[in-house]
Amino acid sequence: MKRRDITLEEIVTTLKTGLHSIDFEKLDGSLRTFNATLDPEAIGAHMPEKTDEEYTRKEGTQTALAIFEMDPGQWRSFRLNNLMKFDGENVKYVETK
Repeated sequence: MKRRDITLEEIVTTLKTGLHSIDFEKLDGSLRTFNATLDPEAIGAHMPEKTDEEYTRKEGTQTALAIFEMDPGQWRSFRLNNLMKFDGENVKYVETK
């Protein structure tokens, strides 16, 4: 199975526009899929009582990324080295720093 390299910058930039599928391996070895975003408009639709700053301040690190899972409308995170697929494409996370 060929996997394309992907960086944190590419993931975050893509997530800031619309809804995307993220498949990753959980710490217990099971697989999980998020329908996720970092798009302020999409997040705001689920959290109208929050200000832009409150729901966009979540940031990733070189090891993990906080994302907004649309259903159930909550913040989640996953370890980047456990990323398997991004928008259905097999990927391999590559650190850039």
